[in-house]
Amino acid sequence: MTPSSLFPLPSSIKWYILWVHSRTEKSVRDNLIHNGFEAFAATRKEVHTWRRRERRMVEKVIIPSVVFVRMEKQDRIIVERMMNVSCLMRDPARKGARSKGQDEYACISEDEIHLFRQMLEQEEADVNFTTTDFTIGEYVHIKDFPEGNNIAQIVRIYNDNKTYVGLRVSFLGCAYMQVPLNRIIKIDNG
Repeated sequence: MTPSSLFPLPSSIKWYILWVHSRTEKSVRDNLIHNGFEAFAATRKEVHTWRRRERRMVEKVIIPSVVFVRMEKQDRIIVERMMNVSCLMRDPARKGARSKGQDEYACISEDEIHLFRQMLEQEEADVNFTTTDFTIGEYVHIKDFPEGNNIAQIVRIYNDNKTYVGLRVSFLGCAYMQVPLNRIIKIDNG
């Protein structure tokens, strides 16, 4: 069973995504909690070694400029007026939703927040976040290769600046290389 199926939230209370000023994620989260909201910034505890070999536990932000807040829609004005908060993220897929009386803001389900928190608590596994539109396993076209149809498969994605495409060879494995994002074109399956 999932947390939301055990304790269903009223439909008016949702997890919204806030855009915040750079490097203020933790202070915005703390301010929201201080004001009675449930808030979550995607962070992980890591040990950093400084110049003089001093080691210290730090809280590293995984998604820059983003804080998740659980609130009712009418609390939006209060939250957006808080220090270092830019705005609520809008869902581009719901463009024009306001004219139909629907929520136009990006929301995250209770299950997704729960799973993301669980991922961040796993100390032995790296958690990275990428904003690329590509997904592992997706087939793409590579620009500027000399001949042929140049179709490859996304096999690895590291952060936003390193995307690896590969060619699977039956029984042998996968040959892959790093390709800059500006040379990768999605293949329209429609």
